[in-house]
Amino acid sequence: MKESEIRPQDLFDEFLKIAKKDVASFFSKRKSFINIPCPVCNRKNNPVTFQKEGFDYRECLKCGTLYVSPRPTKKMMQEFYRKSQSSKFWAEKFYKVTENARREKIFRLRAIEISDIVKEYSDSSKRFVDVGSGYGTFLEEIKKQDLFSEIYGIEPSPYLADVCRTKGFEIIESTLENMKVENSFDFATSFELLEHVYSPEEFLLAANRILVKKGILYLTTLNCKGFDLLILRENSKSISPPHHINFINPHSLKMLLLKTGFEIIDISTPGKLDVDIVLNYAKEDEIECDNFTKYLLFETDEGTREDFQHFLQKNKLSSHIRVVARKTIDK
Repeated sequence: MKESEIRPQDLFDEFLKIAKKDVASFFSKRKSFINIPCPVCNRKNNPVTFQKEGFDYRECLKCGTLYVSPRPTKKMMQEFYRKSQSSKFWAEKFYKVTENARREKIFRLRAIEISDIVKEYSDSSKRFVDVGSGYGTFLEEIKKQDLFSEIYGIEPSPYLADVCRTKGFEIIESTLENMKVENSFDFATSFELLEHVYSPEEFLLAANRILVKKGILYLTTLNCKGFDLLILRENSKSISPPHHINFINPHSLKMLLLKTGFEIIDISTPGKLDVDIVLNYAKEDEIECDNFTKYLLFETDEGTREDFQHFLQKNKLSSHIRVVARKTIDK
């Protein structure tokens, strides 16, 4: 899989340009920002590693989490996601243009994988919920698997919630943290949301609340200790404030899940794009690579680069984390 297949460069660049304008519109009052400790282990006074668009990214000296502090308040973030042009662009244009590619390259494969997880680990396959349902593409694919008797989505965007409803799905128009439902779902999924939320701990505590005892959580997020993010750092388009403000890693994600009442069934980094992403930057001379990376990118063949990507996957060094966890205690 190539980056351009699921994230067309011109479309993504347009989104980032709009996001930069949104920063000036929504976050000009930096005095209102809040200093926070590490959002995983609560260590204070972590150093600023780099700045981007005026946001300080700090790296925790204890657990390695990369995070923004000071950061906008919860109210400011909610206002941003409700009214910003970049959020609107992502919801109304990006999802629509990339839907078919993401269905084939990502969501269909995830639905098949979840079928295997249900058969092996789930005590019940009655009620399913996808947190952040977006365009409803994944809900369609999970429905095809005929795994669950009831399928729900949680989606705070009124526009996207309506899109999902037109596809025939029951949608709860809310953020996960504001959900009033408890002990209701047997299986929950969340794709690429943890990097967006104000508090990853509050998000996972809310996931714990909506699941039944022994309910399964399937979650993906970005790994700050992965190959392309370590090489690119502030140059990475994935590090895009104010949308992405938390970058966890396999170690800190385990810590956070245990803290919020889950046990780990499996944690992996099955990303397929690290090498391709770095190659795309290097081709445009947007980064200065070390000698090994230059050799890998420009003097080896595609088969070698694919083998290296498999090495990253196998050793939890890709920038895409996937975790399967089971709720063990109520929080």
